[in-house]
Amino acid sequence: MKGLTLTQQEQVRLQVLNRVVGWETTLREAATILGLSERQAWRILAAYREEGAAALAHGNRGRHPSNAIPSDTREVVVTLACTVYAGLNQPT
Repeated sequence: MKGLTLTQQEQVRLQVLNRVVGWETTLREAATILGLSERQAWRILAAYREEGAAALAHGNRGRHPSNAIPSDTREVVVTLACTVYAGLNQPT
C-alpha cells in the first residue's frame, strides 16, 4: 500500500504494538489497552511483524466495491430522476 494513512485508532494500535515489540509491555496488557482478546492481539502482532504498519489498515481500503454502480450509469439515473421523473415520488 503506497501512501498509507492510518486512522487514529490504527495509530494507537501501532504505538501499543511498538511497546510490545520493544519489551516495554506484555501482550496481555496491550490486549487490555486495545480492548481486544489476547488471541486477537496475537493475530494482529503476527501480521504487524510480517507486513509492518500496513497490516493495521483494513484490507479493502482504497478499493471500489464490486457492486458499485458505474459513474456513467449513475449520471443517467440522476438526470432522469431530476427531469423526466421529477416529482413522481411525492406523497399526495
